[in-house]
Amino acid sequence: MASMLLHLEFLSGRILEIQVMSSCTVNDLRFRCQDLDLISLSQQPGHLTLEEVGIKDHDRLPVARRRMPEAIIASTLDSFALVRADGSVVTWGCPEHGGRSWHVQDQLFDVVQLVASDSAFAALRADGQVVAWGNHGYGGDSRHVQQQLVDVTQLAATQGAFAAVLANGRVVTWGNASRGGNSKRVQSHLLGVQSVTASKKAFAALRADGHVVSWGRETYGGDCRQIQEQLQDVQSIVATEGAFAAITSEGRVVTWGDVTRGADSRAVQTQLVHVKSIAASRAAFAAVLANGKVVTWGPSHSAGDSSNVQDRLVDVKHVIGSLAAFAALKADGTVATWGDPAYGGASQHVQSELVDVQSVAASDGAFAALTSGGRVVTWGHPLRGGDSSLVQGELGYVLHLFASKVAFAAYRADREIVTWTREGHNRQILTDGRGVTYLSPVLR
Repeated sequence: MASMLLHLEFLSGRILEIQVMSSCTVNDLRFRCQDLDLISLSQQPGHLTLEEVGIKDHDRLPVARRRMPEAIIASTLDSFALVRADGSVVTWGCPEHGGRSWHVQDQLFDVVQLVASDSAFAALRADGQVVAWGNHGYGGDSRHVQQQLVDVTQLAATQGAFAAVLANGRVVTWGNASRGGNSKRVQSHLLGVQSVTASKKAFAALRADGHVVSWGRETYGGDCRQIQEQLQDVQSIVATEGAFAAITSEGRVVTWGDVTRGADSRAVQTQLVHVKSIAASRAAFAAVLANGKVVTWGPSHSAGDSSNVQDRLVDVKHVIGSLAAFAALKADGTVATWGDPAYGGASQHVQSELVDVQSVAASDGAFAALTSGGRVVTWGHPLRGGDSSLVQGELGYVLHLFASKVAFAAYRADREIVTWTREGHNRQILTDGRGVTYLSPVLR
C-alpha cells in the first residue's frame, strides 16, 4: 500500500509535512490534524479516501488553525445552551431557566465562552461583551452592571451568580448576593486578577501577584483571610461545592472552606508535595503528583478515598471528577475509576473498551472517554450522559468531547455536533441548518 507526503501550508507560508497512506480517508486526515482546518477538504465527504477526492503525493493543502470554544455546551438545572461553530447560540429546555433566549438572540454571536448558574446563562463574546439570560434571581439579568462589562476575558458561575474578569484585572459580579453576586467587601482587593474559580456559593480570584481574594458564603470558601499568609505564589485554584484548593509555585496545597467538603487536607498534607494538578468532585479532591501518583482527601461518599485502586494510580496524566467519582487517565491510555458506581466510579463493564484513551470528560454523574480512533465510551448515571447507546450510531469519528452538568457533546470530524443526555422514548435527531446536530432532551 503506497504512502503519500502531504505539505500542509499555513496562511503565513509555514509548511508542515505529514506522511499518510493512500487509503487514508478524509476523516482519518481530519482526526490526525484535529487542531487544523483543512480548507480545501471542508466540503468533502469524510468516508472518501484521499485518492478518491484527488489528493496526490506531494500535494499542498491550505490549512488554518481551528479555534475551538472553551465550552461548547452548558446547562442549568433543566435547560441547555450550545455554541455553534459560527459562534451563535442555540438553547432549549425550561424557558424560566434559560431554555428560551429569543430576547437576546441578536446579541449572541461570536461567543467564545459559555457558563451557567442553576437557572441562568452568561455568554462571553470575542469582543469582550457579555450577554446574560434566564432567571433574574440567578444572574440572568446583568443590566445594572452592563456598562462595567467591557473587555471581559473570563466568566465564572456559582449556583446563583456570575463573575467577570476584565482585561484591566478588575472583577464585576452580579446575581444572588449570598452566592457571590455581591463583591463589595473585597472590591478594593480585586486588582490584577487573572482568573476566578467558583464553588457552589463563593468565588476565589487569583491575582497576578499570586495572592488570592475570596467572597460569597463563608461556609463555602467565601473568606480566606485567616490563611492569607499561606496563600503566597499561588498558581491555580480548584473548587468542590464548598471548598477551595490552591496549588503554590512550590507544588504545595492550601485548602479552605467547609471541612466536610474537602477543606481539611491535614491527613494527607505530608503527601502533597510537587503537586501538578488537582481535580474536584462534589466534596473531595484528587491531586496528581509530579511522579504520576494520586493523593485524595475528603469524604468517602464523594470519592475522597482511593485506597481500593491506589495500586493502579501510577503514571497518571490527568484526573477528572463527577459529583461523587473520579476517573484517572494514565500514560498508557487506560483509565482507572473510583467512587460511587452510580456516578461513574465503576467502569469494569467498559474497561476492555478503554484502550488508547486520549481524553476524558465528566458530567455531574457520568464520564465519556475519547479513544485515539475517534470512538466514544461512556459510563455512569444514564440520566447524566452515561448511556450513549441512543446516539452511538451518530457519533462517527469524534475529534473533541465536551460536557455540561447533565449532558455530553461530541464534535465530529465532519464538523457536526451530537449531544446526548437524559433517557426518553420521544428523543429525536434535529438539525438546525448550520451544521449542528443535537438531541432534543426529555426534561421531566
